[in-house]
Amino acid sequence: MSNAAINGGHIGYAPGWRAEVARMGIDGWSKRLMEMRFTPGVVAPEILVWFAEVQARSHAHVVVGLGELLIGTDLTAALPTLKLSYHCSQ
Repeated sequence: MSNAAINGGHIGYAPGWRAEVARMGIDGWSKRLMEMRFTPGVVAPEILVWFAEVQARSHAHVVVGLGELLIGTDLTAALPTLKLSYHCSQ
């Protein structure tokens, strides 16, 4: 589980998105983030290509806005109230 959706303020790179998108454009930002987002050799190459294509098509104002929303999100206090379920298929 990623901590990103629970406490976005702990994502050290996200506060720099606005400046980086302005400096590099959405394509440059996307390429840099791909290197940081996925552990090499874990995700199938075709999935990485698809993800990179979708991410690079994102509108800059949406990327920056969602990044800033994520930074301000902290659901830590709500965790004890959540009922978890999982599905396992093999």
